[in-house]
Amino acid sequence: MKIRAVRIVAVAVAAASLSLAGCGSSSDSSSGSSGGAGDPFKLLVSGAASGPLAAQGSTAINAAKAAADKVNSEGGVAGRKIQVTVVDDQGDPTTAVSVLQQAIAKGKPDAYMNSGPSTIAAATLPILTNNKILSFNTGPTADSDNPAKYPYNFDLAQDAGTGVKGIAEELKSKGYKKIGVIHGNSAYGQTFGKLAQSTLSDMGMTVVANQEYDTTALDMTPQLENVKSANPDAVVLDAYGAPVGYVLKGVEKLNWTVPIYGNTSVTATSLTGMRAPQGILGTKGAENLLVEATPSSVFDAKATDVNQAVAAMAKLAPIQTSVILAVNYDGVLLIKAAADKVGAANDSTKLAQALTDSQVQKDAKTVITPLYAYTATKHAPSAGLDKTIYIFVQPAPVKNGQIHPES
Repeated sequence: MKIRAVRIVAVAVAAASLSLAGCGSSSDSSSGSSGGAGDPFKLLVSGAASGPLAAQGSTAINAAKAAADKVNSEGGVAGRKIQVTVVDDQGDPTTAVSVLQQAIAKGKPDAYMNSGPSTIAAATLPILTNNKILSFNTGPTADSDNPAKYPYNFDLAQDAGTGVKGIAEELKSKGYKKIGVIHGNSAYGQTFGKLAQSTLSDMGMTVVANQEYDTTALDMTPQLENVKSANPDAVVLDAYGAPVGYVLKGVEKLNWTVPIYGNTSVTATSLTGMRAPQGILGTKGAENLLVEATPSSVFDAKATDVNQAVAAMAKLAPIQTSVILAVNYDGVLLIKAAADKVGAANDSTKLAQALTDSQVQKDAKTVITPLYAYTATKHAPSAGLDKTIYIFVQPAPVKNGQIHPES
């Protein structure tokens, strides 16, 4: 999973760090590789606590805090209570490097998590690797899942390729043959467009049109007309933020009733869960829209573990984005399961090795994503899975980061 917010980078001039109470507290251990049973397990969470990405940062930060509370209530990580320290990187890679270096100078953390964007991972992973710090990443880069380069890093979010594969699986299951694609001109959008072209073709479908729009434009009708003229059975849409609304206005203007499958960027856009005129719900353009979601991002009264996690996060602060971005919750559970396997939590190399054990992945009982299938050769969440986890639902009101389907 890679959300479009990872393409926005805020200009930051300073950063502040805060240790948050309620996640375990004790004196600092000297390093991430020498913490004893009586020392806290130091988890450093670098997130956008301020700036344009603050909503996404809040979700990621509070996900880690809520999971730490849960693990601490169950005895901690190999007997060590988790101490969460949050540093505000404001979504800026330069600031992220600065606050990470400051934190290491004060006492190397046992583990590190971020809130994206991918530029944060690109800037910090070399430092984390050099210091042998176990890390969990919500902003995948082209090589962040490569253990040959970053042996201590594990991606929590799905990358663009996995999202495209999920859509392709759904389209194939529906029997669609001719597919139209419309995507933005951002770096992520262009990558998505290329992956859609190759993945759909590889799975036996024909891409009859692949149109790119300017993400700053207010009217995507020309691109939509080009796609419509190719007479596709279904359309794949990549968009985040205002472009979602502009694309659907164009669909309505053309009186087009083709099935539209929005990627996770569409799902994560706030207006997708809001009623018109502020959002798209109830508009004619959205009548045939289905959005790509994870099971946890759609409310299910029977999903007890997910609902307990969401309630714990919401108790800390309102969840302002999709819980798709709350994967740090799972990261904490994965740390605990790996430490249980190793019998200790002070050796990042052994913990990293344990995380590629399929039994450890099952024992973690993760909830935001039901299973992480890391392998020894790829530290991507779906590396060992034959099929993606995505489901497709109609847009509906969002509460506490979850889509609440309307009957």
